[in-house]
Amino acid sequence: MAKEDSQDSGGLAMDAALLAREAQEEFRKMLSSVEGEKDVVIERELMSILDHVTPMKLIRSLGVEHIYCLEPNMNTGGGVRFYVTRPNVDAMNSIANHITSDKSSREYYIIFVPRMLALCEDILEQQGVYGLVTVMEWKLYLIPLDQHILSLEIQDCVPTLYLTGDCTLLRLVANSIAQLESVYGYIETFHGKGHLAKQVWQLFERIRKRGIVKKSVISSVIFFDRRCDLVSPVCSQLTYEGILDDVFNTRNGYVELTGNVTGKKQNVKVQLNSKDPVFKVIRSQHFSSVPSLLSEISNELKGRYSKGRNEESLKELSKFVKELPKLKEKHESLSTHLKASEHIIIKKKDAEFQRQLACEQAILDVYDKAKKEVVEFIEECIQREFHFTIPLQLMCLLSASSDGIKPSQYKLLKQNFMMSYGSKHIVTFHHLDKVGLLREYKEEPKVTFKQLSKIFKLVPRETIPDPKEMSYVHGGLYKPLSCAAVEHVIQHGDWVGPEVSLKDWSATGGGGGPTFSHGISQRKRTSASPTPLRGQVILVYFIGGCTFSEINALQILGTQLDCSFIVATTNIINANTFISSLAA
Repeated sequence: MAKEDSQDSGGLAMDAALLAREAQEEFRKMLSSVEGEKDVVIERELMSILDHVTPMKLIRSLGVEHIYCLEPNMNTGGGVRFYVTRPNVDAMNSIANHITSDKSSREYYIIFVPRMLALCEDILEQQGVYGLVTVMEWKLYLIPLDQHILSLEIQDCVPTLYLTGDCTLLRLVANSIAQLESVYGYIETFHGKGHLAKQVWQLFERIRKRGIVKKSVISSVIFFDRRCDLVSPVCSQLTYEGILDDVFNTRNGYVELTGNVTGKKQNVKVQLNSKDPVFKVIRSQHFSSVPSLLSEISNELKGRYSKGRNEESLKELSKFVKELPKLKEKHESLSTHLKASEHIIIKKKDAEFQRQLACEQAILDVYDKAKKEVVEFIEECIQREFHFTIPLQLMCLLSASSDGIKPSQYKLLKQNFMMSYGSKHIVTFHHLDKVGLLREYKEEPKVTFKQLSKIFKLVPRETIPDPKEMSYVHGGLYKPLSCAAVEHVIQHGDWVGPEVSLKDWSATGGGGGPTFSHGISQRKRTSASPTPLRGQVILVYFIGGCTFSEINALQILGTQLDCSFIVATTNIINANTFISSLAA
């Protein structure tokens, strides 16, 4: 029988469903504040997000007659209407248009998730409808995508944080931690790496509730600024969960499979979490081992069906009948993941993808000098006009791991890229440079990626995938730098270790920033070897997004170090979405 993933074995001491129950209760109170039947209009992006906390069946049980998706024009519905939306310009304009074109005496309520911004109030006032609506705020911050994954699901967080410098999102991160403390109890220790991590800590200190007596099941929080590791998000993912995201783009905990994948007329939306009996087993496995695991599950189902048909006693037959719903669910899940895997195999067996992986390996290997072949392959991708993110992914990986590309190579690659994909991408290159992903080499930083790679042993000498090592998530080629940094904190109790002081780590790609540790007792601070965090529940909070590969790697680390990880993030990213969010 296929072995279930260790991350879903029930060892986690934190009940993420408690967040969903708190959110449900808050939402129920808001809807129940208005008696009688009502309509609910939900912003499209929030539709799938709300499924994780308040499923449509639950919403209907709260006296809701109709549920609509927010559109620019809407004339249907009853006498009371609730809008559930995030604070954005398009939604405000649509709501204002609904109200101004409405000839009835309908009551309007707007529930902002998680809060209203002054910009929204200004738009509603300018449109002359602010006095006609009742405004509410639903403090829905972290969405429990799974038992060990919490996300704000802010899809545009990278440009917001690193291009516009908007600090609104950092306040949401700080508020989300404050909410975790109010639900689960007081968190003793905080560590952080990066400028944004420090800003979040400072914001959190201002709003933190004092006097919380209950001790949290979460012993420590580690904030990690995405700019401190720009290498990991531009590496190709090789676990099933990661590769599924790379190929189909997982969004809000769902993946949408098209008809040419499923063989059905309509697209199929699949929720990806540990409730899926097949996905639970294969999610963190290297993709090369997935077909054999699916075969095991198939044989297991065949055996159970065969045994059930041959049962003779009424007791055994009754037991089999009770199992049928779960067997059917598992069968449908198996069919879905078989079809998705077949589609992935066709794409990933392509010779060009194999060459891309070979280039990534050559780039990451600090001992490999064959960088000329890498540049030649990038030029070939540009000339053959592959999807623009493919050559950019390799260029970003080359730049982030080398602290910049040689000026002559950079100028040539940029020139060729503009000729193939258009001059509009001057803006793309500017954005990538500003973030630190793609730039000319100018001067060597205080701590280079090459030094970090050697210190943390990011690139194993043996490239055989070992399920017990974090490098497994990238096929044995690379251990995510972010996860290696987390490992360092867990092993040493703070950022200072015997080999290197991470306070001198300026970050790959020129971003990064300071490190900090708060809440450690004086004994630990003065001790030559601070007490490690083994055997505890640790929340790692990625500010700027994280990949499924990093989540998978932390689950492996948790097994190694006998501790449990909860991953919180502003959003889930992959190389394609990360780069596309910065493109013109």
